[in-house]
Amino acid sequence: MKTRFGFALLLLATLGTGTGKTLPSPAQQSGRASLELDSVTVWLGMAKKDLLKKLSDKSFYVTEPQPDSFIALSESKNHVYSIRFRDGVLIYADREWYTKGSEIEDAILNGLSALSDSSGANAPCAVIHSPLSEPDFSGDRIFIKCGQRNLLIGKFKIQGTVSMSVSESIGELPR
Repeated sequence: MKTRFGFALLLLATLGTGTGKTLPSPAQQSGRASLELDSVTVWLGMAKKDLLKKLSDKSFYVTEPQPDSFIALSESKNHVYSIRFRDGVLIYADREWYTKGSEIEDAILNGLSALSDSSGANAPCAVIHSPLSEPDFSGDRIFIKCGQRNLLIGKFKIQGTVSMSVSESIGELPR
């Protein structure tokens, strides 16, 4: 496991040296950070009504637990996405790379690859270690921030149960 994680960190060290093998989406061409939520491409600044219509057209189940904060469940029910709006436009969206039945190493590599491919060769990146420690909750989080695009790699322990997370996001969560 340490060898595989070491390999993922080595890959991280090469972020920004991608070859640009894929063509950018229309949102990327215009300079807006975008993210694929299953078969729906979303981007920062996208109108709330347009995004919700696209999700509805693709049979997503969408719920609004708080004003301007949505949880979207893909039609296949394999993926859950968080979406946030302010003043009627998208300010944050995320997707989880580590899902039931997948390997954590694959999730890390896929997340780092997506971050590298979409951030471009000139995007400055920062790596931030942010541990958590509470009586019934602890976590070890690594944030990789490249402009408006982020990757979170985390290991969490909640009431004795350990879980892993690898999630990609655009924008910033409101405080």
